[in-house]
Parts: sequence; structure tokens; C-alpha cells
Amino acid sequence: MVSPPMPSWAVPPLTREQFWNLGFEVNFPSWYASVQLALIGVLMLSFAWVSAQRRATVVLACAGLLFLFLSLDETAMLHENFAVTLATLPGDRRETALYLTGPWMLIVAPVFLAAMALAAYIGRQLLRGRRKVQLLYAAGLTVYVASFAGVELLLNFAAGAQARVLLIEETGEMVGATLLLWATYELVHSHGIRFSARNSASREVT
Repeated sequence: MVSPPMPSWAVPPLTREQFWNLGFEVNFPSWYASVQLALIGVLMLSFAWVSAQRRATVVLACAGLLFLFLSLDETAMLHENFAVTLATLPGDRRETALYLTGPWMLIVAPVFLAAMALAAYIGRQLLRGRRKVQLLYAAGLTVYVASFAGVELLLNFAAGAQARVLLIEETGEMVGATLLLWATYELVHSHGIRFSARNSASREVT
């Protein structure tokens, strides 16, 4: 019988091999994705700081905080802990199709996508005429969400192949986070935002 996920505080220390293994959680691959997501948050908050448009400032600030939260989730395993909490609710989940992971991705993924769609709609002026940025964001979001939600969903149906599924999930999250960071850098750069050692961010072109 497969056991439900452990909370982050219960994860034992990793060996050197596990630290680099894409089939494990809370190790280098997770931290890599976490750093990428944190950088996205910092870039967006910096852009919001120098933006002259009130609507853009609000959208960028909210999106930046969301990505900082996702960065925290990667290292603190918040969604895994959420799955543990769901497992404590009344009722027996052992006979359900989602016994291993629980249904958290059916809740979190739609909410995250809805938040991103709302941000893109409200801040559409920021993306207008920037085809490369739009494609990078679309690709990054597709890969990232498909990995953290879609691939994790497959864990429930991959008896005996869970390590390989985790490998795909962690690789996809790293690739997706990198694409999203690339998209954010291109967005910031396309609006004439430059960073320097003296000033955290400055606008050269309106």
C-alpha cells in the first residue's frame, strides 16, 4: 500500500545522491526552481516600484507576491502539506483514485491559472506588441502547471514508476520556471527598465 505524502518537517536528511536526484523533493532541483520563481517575484516587484501606471503597479505587485509565494512553496512543500491536511478530513480516501496525492491540484491549478489570466487581462497593456514575451509566458505557464499539477496527478496511477514520474515533474518545474524567468526579464527589458549597483531599478525608456 502506498503511503500519503509526509509533511516537510518530517522529511529525513538527504544523502549526497538524493540531494542531486531529480526524483526527490526538497533538494537542489527544488531549490533551483525556487530561486527562479523568487527572481521572477523580485523582477516584477522592482518593475512595479518604477512603473508610472497605477494599474500596472497593482498587477505587477500582486503577480510578484504570488511568485514569491510559489518560491516558498517549492522549498517548504506547502502544497504537499495541504495534501496532508486534506488527508486528515473525515472520510476514507484509500479507495479513491487520488489516494496518494489527494485532490489538491484540482483546487490549486485552476485558481493559479485564473489568477494568471486575470493578471494578463488587467495588465494587457504591458504585454501588447511583445510577441516574444507572450509566447515565453504561455510556454512557461504550460510547462510549469502541467508539471506541478498534471504530472503529480499521474503519480496516483504510476504504481512502481513513481521515481520516474517525479523526475519528469521536477524537470518540468525547472524548465517552466526558467521560461517564466526569461519571459519576465524580456518584459522588464522591453519596457526600458535597467538595473544597476547604485539603484535597484531605473527607467530609461517610457
